[in-house]
Amino acid sequence: MLRVLNNDQLKAMEGPKQENKELVSNIASYIQKKWSVARDHKANKVTSRLLKCQRQRLGEYDPDKLTQIRKQGGSEIYMQITAVKCRAAEAWIRDVMTGMDRPWTLEPTPLPDLPPMIQQAVQQKVAMELQQQAQLAAAPIPNVQELIEEKIKNLQGDIKKKAYEEAKSIIEQMEDKCHDQMIEGDWDEAFSQVISDISTFPSAIIKGPILRKKKCLYWKPTGSQWEAATEESIKPEFERISPFDLFPSPDSTSIENGYLFERHALHRSDLSALIGVPSYKEAAIREVLKEFATGGLANWLQGDSERAALESKDVAKSELIEALEYWGPVTGELLKEWGVDGVDPELDYQVNAWLIGKHVIRALLNPDPLGKKPYSMSSYERVAGSFWGRGIPELMEDVQSVCNATARALVNNMGIASGPQVEVNIDRIPQGEDFTDIYPWKIWQVSNDMSGSASPAVRFNQPTAIIDPLLVVYEKFARLADDYTGIPAYTYGNSSVGGAGRTASGLSMLMSSASKGIKQVVSNVDTGIVAPTVERLYNHNMRYDEDLSIKGDAKVVARGSLSLMQKEQLMVRRNEFLQATANPIDSQILGVKGRGAILREVAKELDMPIDDIIPDELDQLQQQLMQQMQQQQPATETDPAGNPASGADTALF
Repeated sequence: MLRVLNNDQLKAMEGPKQENKELVSNIASYIQKKWSVARDHKANKVTSRLLKCQRQRLGEYDPDKLTQIRKQGGSEIYMQITAVKCRAAEAWIRDVMTGMDRPWTLEPTPLPDLPPMIQQAVQQKVAMELQQQAQLAAAPIPNVQELIEEKIKNLQGDIKKKAYEEAKSIIEQMEDKCHDQMIEGDWDEAFSQVISDISTFPSAIIKGPILRKKKCLYWKPTGSQWEAATEESIKPEFERISPFDLFPSPDSTSIENGYLFERHALHRSDLSALIGVPSYKEAAIREVLKEFATGGLANWLQGDSERAALESKDVAKSELIEALEYWGPVTGELLKEWGVDGVDPELDYQVNAWLIGKHVIRALLNPDPLGKKPYSMSSYERVAGSFWGRGIPELMEDVQSVCNATARALVNNMGIASGPQVEVNIDRIPQGEDFTDIYPWKIWQVSNDMSGSASPAVRFNQPTAIIDPLLVVYEKFARLADDYTGIPAYTYGNSSVGGAGRTASGLSMLMSSASKGIKQVVSNVDTGIVAPTVERLYNHNMRYDEDLSIKGDAKVVARGSLSLMQKEQLMVRRNEFLQATANPIDSQILGVKGRGAILREVAKELDMPIDDIIPDELDQLQQQLMQQMQQQQPATETDPAGNPASGADTALF
């Protein structure tokens, strides 16, 4: 007899293990193809640039160049001009970005027109007020329609103003919440490393917010003492991503354009901790752990060994597992087969997947509503239409090469010209005499010249020193580095500045002009890193935070470039404004409250205890003013009965 089975019975006979193995292979093969394309593109186009930038920052020659220098012989000196410029750029950017409380702020969005329900309520209120006025006056009110429109306009304006003030108060609480999360999430450390990358590499990348379980230490009172306790909680964190570890698609022009991979190096314990975590496949993780136990999972790429040497790492002793984090499109059919529910097999979805070897241990839909990736990137100099920009080492690569060549020639010439070149006729030197041993007052024993010439047996020739011409060339190209990078030497303390820089006012003008170049860099950091990262954190809080009192419609404003107005100049302008308004007419316009607000801003820049010096409440300011005026009031003359004497002025106000 022939047994007949339907599709469901056949699928049940195949078993879950065989099916799961086949399905994981399908999605893994898809991601591996994407990885091969991104890896080969970066190896051919970008990796060599990254290595060259890092070597130039560290003051090391490329291997091929060093081989040529050693073949020729002589000095291997490397002038650290690039390192100086990179450090100066880091210090300048860090001073701008960290010189304020926070280089960003949240502002409420402009309020739209009032909803129809509120407009209707306003109209009803105005109509009732006019009706009451007409009843009290027992007469009709003229121009009723114009009066109604004017009152409605005033009320709507008051409502919008009040709503904006309330929204601003709410957004300030959200801003404090985000700032606190960034401090606890290691934002400062990650951002400091990103600033270093911006000056060194073609691009710098930061990732976050990343939700991670973190053990925290806190103190709780136990009677008369305090006891340390720990707890685990999920908190957003931020981290710097090395440019070596990010692999965009070949046609990408930005983070959001195309797919990308992030390369991770995990310990065995990191993988073991993922067992049981939602959205991770336990079976796939256990297979990875088995393969690691039998030989490891390390896929060394082009440039890895040289990168490890530059970072002072020993790759030969590394026991890390390579993991690839993929952000990009995957067909719904593959996702549905892997186990993702609620997808259409015919559509593509933006996903986050983790690939280790041939196993996909995680695959889920991108949690961002717009499908954005949790990365922010910027460059010292952006290149339109390119994913990677240009860093300081690339901007001054030619200058660095010429300065190195000039310095090597200079050192070699100094060595050659430091002593004489000796010419010895070995036929006239007695046997056993060491003619290489030269010292002052040495007596040379020589034989007769059999040729009959009058030339000496030993002759000394002094090579010509060409130090001055070489120094002129070196200084010329070293000054070109100021123009190429936009970081003049006088901005980081070099006193050799001429022309207008000889005077204090002239140097101030030069500093102001030089800041225009760094403004663009800071603007790149604002728009490429700070604003999108804070926006992702704000959106996360709006979606998942349970505190409704901090939620409101807001926009992120990065203000790092605004601080380049220079605090000193801003303080001078504020003092000038304070002095210009110190007259009776302006005092009447500003009032006590306005004058107090100006004083508070000036005192804030001086890092003074504002609340102790300048009262914030209007009644306190007015009370102090009245007390001062009473103290200044002259005593009035009185007669023996206590009445004011004739001619005495009894009215001061």
